[in-house]
Amino acid sequence: MSILTVSPIAEKKIKQGKQLLLAEDFPNVSENNQLIYLYNQSKTFLGTGYLSSQNKGIGWFLSNKKQKLTLAYFQRLFEQAKLKRQTYYDNELTTAFRLFNQDGDDFGGLTIDLYGDYALFSWYNAFVYSLKDVIVEAFQTVFPEVLGGYEKSVLRVLILNRTIFLEKRRLILLPFWKME
Repeated sequence: MSILTVSPIAEKKIKQGKQLLLAEDFPNVSENNQLIYLYNQSKTFLGTGYLSSQNKGIGWFLSNKKQKLTLAYFQRLFEQAKLKRQTYYDNELTTAFRLFNQDGDDFGGLTIDLYGDYALFSWYNAFVYSLKDVIVEAFQTVFPEVLGGYEKSVLRVLILNRTIFLEKRRLILLPFWKME
């Protein structure tokens, strides 16, 4: 776990509820793809976030508490998201909707859409993708009615000579689980 001291400008944005971490607010950050604890210049704890570059921003603020990204953490997020969308479940005419919407559900970098009985996971950065197994396990626990899942990734990880390169992709749709 890395500790990052934020500028007064970044601190103000975080306290205003902005979850997206922008490169201009963290000019000297070289770390990537990791969970971080954020502190202000007075060494006061602000919260937990993660760093991982994507099409917008360099990471996300997650919580004003010290947080670990465990199975229980994701189960709680998914349970809250499911409760928020109960009216969609109750409407027989609605068969497709967004189950989980990034920072709107307190975890930027991931969206999950429901199409009938199948979910489409959209991974927006390498850090979130690295958590895929725990995220899918939590999802399957909270949404047992979903029969299978597909994934859409805006990145592809290439490993060449032990160096990891990220290459932006338009769309990868792969089934990665299906109930038998």
